Amino acid sequence: MKFTMKTTLFRLFLFILLAHIFKSHLVLANSQQNWQWIKLAGKQDSVALHPSAQRLDESYLQTDVSIIKNQLTLLATHSDSSALVITLPAPNNQTIQYKISYSPIYASSFHSFTPSIYTFKGTQVGAEQNTGRFDIGELGFNGMYQINGELYFIDAIKGSPDLVAFYPQPKQKLRFVDSVIQHFQPTPITLAKRGSFTDSNTTLQNITYRIAIASSAEYTDFFGSVSAAQNAIVTTMNRVNQVYQQEFGIQFQLIANNSTLLQTNANTDPFANSPEEADLTANQTLLDTQIGDANYDIGHVFLTGNGGLAGVGVTCLTGHKASAATGLENPTGDVFAVELASHEIGHQMGANHSFNGTDEFCDGSRNASTAYETGSGSSIMSYAGICDSQNIESGSLAFFHSISLDEINNFVNNGAGATCGNTSNSLNHAPISNAGQDFTIPANTPFVLTGNATDADNDVLTYSWEQFDKGLASSSPADMIDDGTRPLFRAYQPGNSKVRYFPRLQDVIDGNLVLGETYPLTDRTLNFRFLSRDNKGGIGDDSTQIQVEASAGPFTVTSPAINKSLNGNDNLTINWQVANTDQAPISCSQVDIMLSTDNGITFTQALTIQTANDGNETVTVPNIDVNQARVMVKCSDNVFYNIAPARLSISNTQVQDTPDIRQVTTKKMNQGDNITLSLNDVTIDDNDSTVFTLNVLEGNNYQVQGTTVIPNDQFSGSLSVGLTVSDESNNTSSQATMLITINALPTTVDDVASLLTGQTLKFDVLANDNDTETANNLLQISQITYTGPHSVSQVNNQIQIVASDTVGADSLIYTVSDTDGGTATGQLSFTVAASNTKPIIQGVDNLTTNEDMPITLSINQFTTQDTENDALSLIVLNGDNYTVQNNQITPANNFNGNLTVSAKVNDGELDSDTFSFNLTVTPVNDAPLVARDNATLADNTSNLIDVLANDTDIESDPLTLASINYTGVHTVSIENNQIRFNANSAITNETFSYQVSDNQGGTSTGSVTVTVNFVDTVPVLNAILPLTTNEDTAITIKLADLDVSNDDQDPLTIMITAGNDYQVSGTTITPNVNFNGNLLVPIKVNDGISNSNEKLATITVNAINDLPIASNDTASVQAGNTIDINVLANDSDIESNTLTIVDATITGNGQIEIINNQIRYFAPSTASNEIINYSIQDQDGATASASVRVTVSSASNNTDNNNSNSSSGGGSLNWWLLALLCCMYLNRQFCLGKTAKQ
Repeated sequence: MKFTMKTTLFRLFLFILLAHIFKSHLVLANSQQNWQWIKLAGKQDSVALHPSAQRLDESYLQTDVSIIKNQLTLLATHSDSSALVITLPAPNNQTIQYKISYSPIYASSFHSFTPSIYTFKGTQVGAEQNTGRFDIGELGFNGMYQINGELYFIDAIKGSPDLVAFYPQPKQKLRFVDSVIQHFQPTPITLAKRGSFTDSNTTLQNITYRIAIASSAEYTDFFGSVSAAQNAIVTTMNRVNQVYQQEFGIQFQLIANNSTLLQTNANTDPFANSPEEADLTANQTLLDTQIGDANYDIGHVFLTGNGGLAGVGVTCLTGHKASAATGLENPTGDVFAVELASHEIGHQMGANHSFNGTDEFCDGSRNASTAYETGSGSSIMSYAGICDSQNIESGSLAFFHSISLDEINNFVNNGAGATCGNTSNSLNHAPISNAGQDFTIPANTPFVLTGNATDADNDVLTYSWEQFDKGLASSSPADMIDDGTRPLFRAYQPGNSKVRYFPRLQDVIDGNLVLGETYPLTDRTLNFRFLSRDNKGGIGDDSTQIQVEASAGPFTVTSPAINKSLNGNDNLTINWQVANTDQAPISCSQVDIMLSTDNGITFTQALTIQTANDGNETVTVPNIDVNQARVMVKCSDNVFYNIAPARLSISNTQVQDTPDIRQVTTKKMNQGDNITLSLNDVTIDDNDSTVFTLNVLEGNNYQVQGTTVIPNDQFSGSLSVGLTVSDESNNTSSQATMLITINALPTTVDDVASLLTGQTLKFDVLANDNDTETANNLLQISQITYTGPHSVSQVNNQIQIVASDTVGADSLIYTVSDTDGGTATGQLSFTVAASNTKPIIQGVDNLTTNEDMPITLSINQFTTQDTENDALSLIVLNGDNYTVQNNQITPANNFNGNLTVSAKVNDGELDSDTFSFNLTVTPVNDAPLVARDNATLADNTSNLIDVLANDTDIESDPLTLASINYTGVHTVSIENNQIRFNANSAITNETFSYQVSDNQGGTSTGSVTVTVNFVDTVPVLNAILPLTTNEDTAITIKLADLDVSNDDQDPLTIMITAGNDYQVSGTTITPNVNFNGNLLVPIKVNDGISNSNEKLATITVNAINDLPIASNDTASVQAGNTIDINVLANDSDIESNTLTIVDATITGNGQIEIINNQIRYFAPSTASNEIINYSIQDQDGATASASVRVTVSSASNNTDNNNSNSSSGGGSLNWWLLALLCCMYLNRQFCLGKTAKQ
C-alpha cells in the first residue's frame, strides 16, 4: 500500500485528535482535577472593579480560567451524569476539594439563545453537608460554597477572567433599602406551636418556577454586552437558587429566551433604573408583551440604581407576577445575589420583613405581624446593616428565619404559589426535630437548650434555635431589653451543633453581652423553635417554652472570684447564689459542677454531679496540666447555669514517663489490598520523649508483617487493629485501636444479549451487578474493552452496541467501579443475527356491524405483503369506543357511526406498522330505559305523577306515556304525559305498571309504587241549633243539635267547657238553681285526633213560677186577750211575688180570723197551747202551708183584765172606743201606737 505525505500527516492529526478526546474522557473518568490558585501579593487595577473592594477581607487569586472552562464545558456537555472533583481555595492559603456535577438553572433550550454558560452544584469531599454552586461563562468562574458551615465566594474580576476575589460572607454592607407593595398578602396562617414544616413520612416535592429577569440598559452596559449581562444574571440566580433549594427545595429556572429582555439603550428602555413603582409596571408590561403571561411564573428586573421594590405574594398572579426590582451600583457578588435579590424574591414568594427595630432605615419598614427578630435582624428578610444603632449584623446571613419559612411554605402550598410551577418527587424526607421539654428558669440567668433530630435519609443535618416571640417595636439598644413580650435573642445561621447557649457562652464568660442578646428579667413565657435542616429543602421543626420566674434569680457563681493556680488533686471551694431556685416553681434541688479545660469552649469534665443546691461545695480538681480552666454550676434537671468569674491554672504533679496515644486516624482501603501504618497515623503525648516506635498487634481477620496490615482474603468491613507505641526507654503505651474500613469490591454477573444487524441496543449490564456497600445506582462503568466489528460505547452508564452487518457471536469486557474506588470486571456476550423485514398491511375489506353487535376480524379480510412470505397473524389493537378480545371487536354500548380501528400483523418476529381503518356500526333503535318510580301522596287529594322524569332514551327520542295497567281502588288516568292519581283512602306500597313508547317502535314497561298517607281532616263546627230548657231543668246536647263538617266521617265527641250560671256533666248542662235567661256555653267536637273550632251555644232558660216558702211561726198571749200574728213576716217567694193568706184553721179553743193579711187570734180564757194552720198564695196562684204554735198564758190580776174578763168581752169594746176617740182628738200615729201596745 502506498502512502503520501498528506495521508501520513492526516493520520497523525487524527491520532492526536483522538488522543485528546480520549484524554478528555479520562479527565471525567478520573473525576479529579487540581486547579491552581495563586495568591497575588497586591491588588491590581482591575481589582477595584470588584464591588466589594475596600469593604471585605478579600484575597485575590490568579488561575488559568481556560483550563477550568474547558473541563467544565466537557463536564456539562458529557452525555452521562459524570462528576468532577475540583480543588478550591480555602482560608489561610489552604485548599479543599469539592465534587461537582452539571446542574442547569435554565430551560433546556437556553443555550440556543445564550451559549457557553453552564451552572454546577457540588458537595465538599468528606463533609457532604457543605454544599455549593458554581458557574462558568464569558465573565469567568464564579462560586458560592460552604467551608465548615460558613459561606465563601469566588467572584471573577470584571475584565480579567483569570483573576478572582475570594472572600467570606461580607462583614460590612452597602446602604440598601427596599420597599414592599402590599398588593397581595399571603394566605393568613396561625403562628402557634408547630410540628415539621413538611410531613416526615411523605416524600418531599421539589418545585420549579420559571423566572424571567429583565434589565435596564444601565445594568447591561455595566457588563459591556447582552451576553455578559446574561452571564451575570445566571451567576446571581445560581446563588439565589443555592439558598432557596437548601431552604425550600425551590428552583428558579431562567426562561430560554431571557436574553431578549435585556435592554441596551438607556434613552429608550422603559425603566427609570431606580426602583420605583413605575419600574414594576414597566417590567410587567414588558414581560407580558414580549414573553407572554403563560410562559413565566415570576418576573424581576435588575437595575444599577440602589434599592429594591417588590409586591408581596405576587408569584403566579397574572398582571402582578413581574412586580419586583433589585438594583445596586455594582450589581455583582454576594451582596447583590444573597442579600438583595434573594430578599426581594422572598417578598414575591409571600414573605414580609422579620425585624423588630425601628432605628434609621428600619423605621417605617417594620411589619408588626412578623417582627420576630430583635433589632435589625440577621436573616435574609431582615434589615441587617441598615438599622444604625440596632444592627446586630453588618449584613444579612444566607438563611430564612422560621417566620419567613412559615410564610413562604404557606404561600407555596396554600397560596397563589400553589397555582403554578412544576413539582417533582425529590425522594427526600424532612427531618424530625425534638425541642425537648418545657422548663421554668430564674430571671437574669443564662440557660442552654439542647435539641435532637433524626432523618430517614441519614442526611447530614444542620441546626438552629430561634426565639419565636414578637412584641412592641424597639427604637434603640436601650429598648432592646425585656419588656415582657418583645424578642430578646437574635437568630444565628444554622450550624452543626444542636446546642445553643442563651446568651452566647463566650459572652457569659466575658461578662459582656453583645447587642441582640439580653437576659430575661420579667415573669414571661419565652417561646423557642428548634429547626433541623437537611439542606435539600427538608426542615424539621419543634417548639418548647421557657417560663421565666422573676421571684428567683439571678443564679450566680460567686467563687472562685479571682484567677488562681492549683496543683492537681487540690481541693477547691465553689460558692453560688441559690436565689430561690430551690423553691417552687423552679424546685432545683441538685446541681452539677463542671470543668472546662479550654477556657469555656466546652464543659466536658464533671467535678461533681447532683450535689445539693445549697450554695457551696468543695471539689477536687483533676491532676492535669491546663492554663485556662473555668467552672460552671448547672441545675442537674434544668437548663439554667452560670460561670465562676475566675480562670484557673492546674499543674500536673506526676511525671509522664509512659507515652500515651491520644488520637488514631481512621483508614480506608479496597478489598484485596494491604496497608502499611506509620507514626503519622497516631498522635502521641509524652513529656520526656521524642523518639517512638509503632507496634502493630495481631488481631482477627488480618495478618501483620512489621507495620503492614494484610486483611484475610475476601474480608470486607471494619478491621479493629491494635496499636501501641514505645519510647526510646522502651516504655510502652496502653493499647489503642485503629479502625480500618475495607471496601468490598463490586461483584459482576456475566450478561447475554442478542440483536439484529443494523440494530442499536442499550444494555444495562449493571442491573445484576451489585456492591454490598454501594447502592446499585451509584456503580459506574469505568472502562469497556472491545476489539470486534461492531460499534460499542458507554451511554448513560449503559453499554450501547450498534450492530454492523457482521452476524455471529461476540463479547466484550467491562469494568465497574464503586464510589470508594473498588473495581471488578464482567463480560457481556452477544449474538448478532440477520435482520428480518417487517410485514405490511396494504388494505382491508369494507367492514360493517350493527350497533351493540360484536364482529370478529381475521387475517383474510386484510390485504398484506411480507417479503419473506411468512405466515402472518392479526393483532387488533384497543382504541376509542370499542374493546378487543381475541380479535373480536365489541363497539361501545349504544355506539353507532364509524369506528377508527387500528391493527397490526406479525410474521412471527416483527410487527407491521399500525394500520388504521373504518368499521361502520349501523344504528339500531333502542327501547326506552325506564326507572322505577315511587310516589307518596296524601289521602283525599288528586296528584300528577311524572313517571317520565327519570326515564331516558339512548337515541334521545321524545318519550310518550302510552298506557297504564292499574286495578286498585283509586282512580288513575293519563294527563299531559303524566299519571293523574286520585287518592281516596290510605294505602301502603301499591304498585302498578305503565308503558312508555319512544315513537320509533321501541316500548318499555315501568312501574310506580304509591303510598297514600292518611291525613286527618279537622272537623269544622259550623253552627249550633237554638236550644231551650226550663228553669231548674237540665238539658243534654246531642250531635243532632250541631251543624258539623266531618269530611272523614269520623265518630265525633262533644266537648263542653264549664262556665258561669251552669254545671256540666258529660254532654248535660244543668242551669244553676232558679236561673233563667240566656246561657252562653262554649262547645267543640273531637274526631278522635283533632279538636274542631269552638262556638258559643245560646241556651234559653225559661222562667218557671216557684211555690211560696211558708215557714212555721210561734206566738204567745194571755188568756182572754187578742193578738194579730203576721205569719208572712218570715215567708218568702222566689219571684218576690206578693203573698196573701188565703186560709187558716185552728186546733183549740181560741178563735181566728184573717184581717189585713194577718191572722187575728182570740185567746181563750184559760191557758193552753194551740196550733193555727194557714195557707198562703202568690200572684200566680201557687200556694204553701205552715203553722203557728200559740202559747196562751193565765190572765193577770190588774183591774183592766178583771173587768175585761168579767164583762165577757166588754173590755175589748171599751178599748176600741178609746182608740176611736184618740183618732178623733189626737194624731193618728199616736193612736196607732197606743193600739199596737194593746
